Amino acid sequence: MTRYLIIGNSAAGLSAARAIRTKDTRGKITLLSDEPYPYYSRLALTYLIAGKIQKETLFTGVKDLYRKLGLTSKLRTRVDRISPDTDEVVTSSGRRFVFDRLLLATGASPTAMPIPGSTLPGVCSLRTLRDAETIVRRVGVGRHAVILGGGLVGLQTAQALCYRGMRVTLVVSSDRILSRNLDRTGSDLIARAVGRSGITVLLNSQAVEFSRGRRTPLSVVLENGNPLQAHLVVLAKSVTPNIGLAAKSALSVHDGIVVNETLQTSREQVFAAGDVAEFQERVNFIWPNAIEQGRLAGLNMAGENASYQAGIGMNVTELFGIKIASIGKTEPEQGEEEICRLDAERAVYRKVILNEGRMTGALLVGDITDCGILHRLIRNRNHVAAYLTKLMTHSAGLANAFYAGSEPR
Repeated sequence: MTRYLIIGNSAAGLSAARAIRTKDTRGKITLLSDEPYPYYSRLALTYLIAGKIQKETLFTGVKDLYRKLGLTSKLRTRVDRISPDTDEVVTSSGRRFVFDRLLLATGASPTAMPIPGSTLPGVCSLRTLRDAETIVRRVGVGRHAVILGGGLVGLQTAQALCYRGMRVTLVVSSDRILSRNLDRTGSDLIARAVGRSGITVLLNSQAVEFSRGRRTPLSVVLENGNPLQAHLVVLAKSVTPNIGLAAKSALSVHDGIVVNETLQTSREQVFAAGDVAEFQERVNFIWPNAIEQGRLAGLNMAGENASYQAGIGMNVTELFGIKIASIGKTEPEQGEEEICRLDAERAVYRKVILNEGRMTGALLVGDITDCGILHRLIRNRNHVAAYLTKLMTHSAGLANAFYAGSEPR
């Protein structure tokens, strides 16, 4: 009986357990997590902050799923090291778990921000359920929240707090919001919606100190010297892969844990997947990628020989009533061209990036109904240069031609 050990209880870890069971119905699967909770979707945390769902909803059906998978979970269990001489891991309490195949799905953590006062009560990040609960305890109508970061997490958190009646100020170091996800035109469309919500956005701004406020629990001092009084500060800048366990255990690490096309690490029986895995010098922090990497790692742990191909990244979300999809590249590189179409009145924007007639990226704002088709066109490297009219107008002809199996000409 094969002994499978999974460290990490999020998307990659659970996806791996599902995949293992499709190939091995008898093997023993043990899942270790340092959190006190069973599996939950991190994507739902802002809905919890907004009060749109209850905490219990996050765990609906999870225990039954564990039972169906024949999975044993050990929560509140922090792994300290992987023994180099024996195939076992050692926890911080000294307990040992033996494995035949090990998956490291340890995820990522918010990147530490070296700002004085960042450990004060009320200064927090949003990565775990515990973080979300900390934020919820400080929610209150009319209270002021300061969010550092203009990316997806920052905007989603701002939206949730605004929904709860809080005043929100977004402090953004760059010259536009969502600079890693959208180009300037797309960013401007979202910025208008953010402004209509009453959120204050401070661009080209940095926080340099947190301290106790006079009228509020916290004061945020900006680089220009201006203070912002706040009841809550959320750090939403970036994340860093949790490679400490792998590095301590002499596995090959760089930005993440280095893996090959089968998701194996530098030790044959040890695999890595999700936000902690680095493939071809790149770490992909997208949720669907964690699920796919976990699935392939699980299959390979169970004896398959499935290869991971660096996927075409796709982020799909809705912010302030506007749907957004970014697929592959959002800015052209040298030798590539971009074609754009903007309907400002309807707040609809579409951009595709072409390289010798084949798509390498697409950006959709407002209307994303055919983002799946565009994703497949990019992934399959279909030639679309002579098909641009339909491509830029969300024409049914694009879908008809594609699903009929004919390459757009």
